[in-house]
Amino acid sequence: MAAIPPLAPLFEGVLAPYESVLRLPDSDPRARPARDLLHSSTLNEVMAQYWPNCQHQDPRALLSAWSQFYFLRLLPPVLAANLIMGWSLPLALDGMNVIIGGNGLPVAFVLPDEGRPFDAGVSVQVRFQVLSKQHMAPLIRAWSCQTGLSERVFWGNGGRYLDWLLMQFQELGQPSQVWAPLQDWLNLPEDWNGGRNPFYQLYRNCPRLDREPPHRVRRTCCIRYRLSGISLCSDCPRSCRCQQSSLETVGGVRQF
Repeated sequence: MAAIPPLAPLFEGVLAPYESVLRLPDSDPRARPARDLLHSSTLNEVMAQYWPNCQHQDPRALLSAWSQFYFLRLLPPVLAANLIMGWSLPLALDGMNVIIGGNGLPVAFVLPDEGRPFDAGVSVQVRFQVLSKQHMAPLIRAWSCQTGLSERVFWGNGGRYLDWLLMQFQELGQPSQVWAPLQDWLNLPEDWNGGRNPFYQLYRNCPRLDREPPHRVRRTCCIRYRLSGISLCSDCPRSCRCQQSSLETVGGVRQF
């Protein structure tokens, strides 16, 4: 394992499990070009490892569920390096390798070099541009084309962990100047191209039956509930629909 020396101080405490996730090139025979994940042949191979008898499952739900594991493995160490250490990593899909374990899940990401510090005063768009534009965007386009599942689902799967990481930074008492760029990014209506930021307003508030504060749910369902034995996520918008359908009262007036 060839770790990234400048990031070594980062992986202590709650981040210790991610110490070996970001690596420099070494001789691990499992490393393969990250671009392979754009191709159906590779994805079919990985899905067969991830979910035996996957031919009996909804392929859209299968890849959606797998993408959540991918983003959960990638985003915490990348965002910690970005926000806590102000470190820019070479995350473009071209030039990266990925290591897939025997269970079909990503183990580590092999970067071409150790990266460098961000320039002082870098904008939010520039700070996260490589991650969004050069890594996540090509993967999500390919996955959407191959499954017919909306790109919004995959962006939502990644955004779920961005939102979770923001809350973790806040709950762990990180200074606001650490997590503020991530919060600003999630609140930006426009992305790097002037189009709609795919992470903008990922969540909405759903009224509760018991008149407690609204339940926060995602705007887009990940559809992984279509897999055998998988229930709705805790923040699934379908749970909100179930609640709202139960709010009908006499006279057809919906009570919120």
